[in-house]
Amino acid sequence: MATTAVLLTGIGLVVNVISTTGIGNTFSLMINGWSDGNLIIMLVLVAIASLVLGMGLPVTASYIVLGTFCACDIQSDCRAGIG
Repeated sequence: MATTAVLLTGIGLVVNVISTTGIGNTFSLMINGWSDGNLIIMLVLVAIASLVLGMGLPVTASYIVLGTFCACDIQSDCRAGIG
């Protein structure tokens, strides 16, 4: 139970820093710009980011942070039929 509490506290800190500094929006715009609207390239770039984040964060924290970063862009591209 204590391990889960520490993990969730760490995730909360990372998400707060990301949302406060605006890194999430910048990262999302970079991924969207580099992929030029191509969904496959966007997913590959997100997978690379997942590998990099996974080096410093636990797996669950990495997925939550990437979900915070990229879920809106991927969803909007899927709805628009781009890819």
